[in-house]
Amino acid sequence: MAQRVDPFARPGSLGILLAFCGMFAVGSLAVQLALSSRPAAGSGQAVEPVVAHPSTLWRALGEP
Repeated sequence: MAQRVDPFARPGSLGILLAFCGMFAVGSLAVQLALSSRPAAGSGQAVEPVVAHPSTLWRALGEP
């Protein structure tokens, strides 16, 4: 006979611990995202473009 699962059963202590750890991890990642998305104070300098391909590194060596 198949065992019936009660959807309203009381969660065990392991489930509560795992839920707490998961919420803590997601919360700390959200805080890191919020803090890193703010611009740094006094950073009014122009942003250098990101090198898109390694060949652009070598192009400057070929210029006179």
